[in-house]
Amino acid sequence: MTLRLALCFLFHQPLGEHAERAGRICYRGVLDVLRNHPQLKFNLMLSGTLLDALCWFDPAFLDAVRSGLREDRFRLLGSTYAQTLLLAGENKDNALQIAVHRETLKKYFDAEPTAFWSPERTWSPTFAPLLTAVGYRRLALESDALHAAGVGAPLVYRLRDGGGLNVAWEDSRLRDRLDFAAWFRRREVFESAIDDWKHHPEADRLFPVIAEDAGAFGLWGYDMGLDPRADAAGLDELLDWIAREESLACSFLEDAPEGEAELTIEKAVWGRALDRALADPESPLHEEGYSGWDDFLARAPRLQHFRRMYTAVRLRMAPGETALAAQKAGAAPDSELDPCAGLFALAERVYCAHQDRFGAVGVGGRGDPAWEAIGAAIAPAKAAELSAAGPRAGYEAHIDDLTGDGEDEILLRSGDQMVILSPYGGRLLNWADLRRGELLVGNPLAVPIGSVLIEAKPPDFAPVPDDWLPQENDPMPESQAEGGERRLVRLDSENIPAAPGRLPVWPRMRSAGLKPSLPARRRALNDFFAFDDGPEEKSDPRLDFRLADGAVIFLRFFGYRLRLVKRISLTTRGVRAIYRFHNVDKHAVRVRMRLVSEVCPDYRMAVGSPGPVFEPVAVGPRHSPGLKNIRTGNVMVSHISRPEIEPSVSAPGILAWELTQTVSFTVEPGRTEVVVVRLNLFPAGKSESTPPPATGMEKQLQ
Repeated sequence: MTLRLALCFLFHQPLGEHAERAGRICYRGVLDVLRNHPQLKFNLMLSGTLLDALCWFDPAFLDAVRSGLREDRFRLLGSTYAQTLLLAGENKDNALQIAVHRETLKKYFDAEPTAFWSPERTWSPTFAPLLTAVGYRRLALESDALHAAGVGAPLVYRLRDGGGLNVAWEDSRLRDRLDFAAWFRRREVFESAIDDWKHHPEADRLFPVIAEDAGAFGLWGYDMGLDPRADAAGLDELLDWIAREESLACSFLEDAPEGEAELTIEKAVWGRALDRALADPESPLHEEGYSGWDDFLARAPRLQHFRRMYTAVRLRMAPGETALAAQKAGAAPDSELDPCAGLFALAERVYCAHQDRFGAVGVGGRGDPAWEAIGAAIAPAKAAELSAAGPRAGYEAHIDDLTGDGEDEILLRSGDQMVILSPYGGRLLNWADLRRGELLVGNPLAVPIGSVLIEAKPPDFAPVPDDWLPQENDPMPESQAEGGERRLVRLDSENIPAAPGRLPVWPRMRSAGLKPSLPARRRALNDFFAFDDGPEEKSDPRLDFRLADGAVIFLRFFGYRLRLVKRISLTTRGVRAIYRFHNVDKHAVRVRMRLVSEVCPDYRMAVGSPGPVFEPVAVGPRHSPGLKNIRTGNVMVSHISRPEIEPSVSAPGILAWELTQTVSFTVEPGRTEVVVVRLNLFPAGKSESTPPPATGMEKQLQ
């Protein structure tokens, strides 16, 4: 008899630097191990946020997945875009998460999977229509939940009232024993569990599924001080054994046989790991005060807070959705090219990206950028609404909360351009080309490392570990005969040997300390000032502002010495900021001004495009820094009216680049000095133009 089983590996990180780190430490190694076994078949669950992040950080990872798909060694599982738990969200949000993840798999791999992975193994009978409506026919649920539903063997079952959905047995015992065997080189523990099913009287009809987080084979251990190569090598040995066993055959989950017996699941179910994390104080995900995950789901304050926040953001996005629906009902434009449709699709992706693992234990909460910054979806939705209305003559200005954080922002519109400005530092939060449906400044998808409580303010960036990683020729470390007991907290004690004995570990070298995290979402026109060779002043205070003649004027006072008036307006080519420094003191003041602008020209074309997207350029006789979108050829340039005292810097962040310029000048007593900054977008082929001449007003000011 031959026992068929499915091997599924789950890859997820939020859309930021965590994805790059996980890929470097673990995910590349796991993928290499899987590719070392061409005779086996593997299902991969790749979350949408991870794919969008690795397209930026590590496109070679995506190429390796494509190679495995072409060779029919890999198949993809559908899921939710940001691994939100279905039981934690509303059905409209769940449907959107499922749809955006499916669009992402289609975009990167031209894949339309028919098997679905539900994050944290959550399920309710109400979810079946969400899956079958988009083409899913297979689903794996944890064996503990199926036991509770009255079945006792890893067969495939027809889900009652499931619309053709078949449910496979995701074996928690095999999963935990796979981990145990890989971590501690104890293959016999895994073999004995496999033998139990091989000797089952219906072995040839069984179809157990083993599904595990790819982080189990490197990342979890790394964060405990262990060498990730040891876990990857342990997995490699187990897969070697599976490949050699003639009585075992690996199949894809979607190739599971049609269920013969009917399965009835009458109430919500979820993975036991959620309850274990809440019950075990030693768990790295533990939270006190809950009797179980259902209690956590009902009472956790952060879940209640963000459910209200999601509702508020959806309401703010609704006018854009209405405008898109009206446009589709009229001219029925091509949804792939239509600016309104493209901007609103971006808004929905941003909304989904900031529900990262919503409902899971030990993750997320107030200040977490992967949750808190969901208000960034409002700006592209607003741009979609204005794009549908068409260009208008003259200027419009509105004051409203356009970030969902309770703070007022200012929207300026002129013709087919829209900008959103923040009183926090007088910064440029968003700039959209309404005619083409492209974002030029904003970077709403990126998730920085640090804290965000007010979306309109820059994030409080946190440092990241300067991770040690083994080099190609580095030998494996010496194993220590014991110390692995602390790893058992990840496993269900009922699934592993009661007396496991000594458990070895392979410790890694220590990291080199901390390093700055990559910048993201700082936005444009960040200004930092130092006076008379002193340190830089604290940045981004909340400034007073007023509207005047199609512009926004921000006021800032530096003690009783210097007054700054910052005037921002739209021009035919872009955005202009005029800084007027007036010295009200009796002594001259030496000013050092550092300007940092995060730019992402033609953002929709950049996110998800394979290979390099942006290229730094220098424009004009002053070599003003700029950023070229290689896909569209358009170039954004930051011009500053005074000579720079240091070379400008163009540096990549997350899904965008930052342009930094520094100038210095003296303001004499009673005098005013002016600095003009222009962010201009040049069409393809015209970026070598010199900056446009100063306007009459600029000449008068200077």
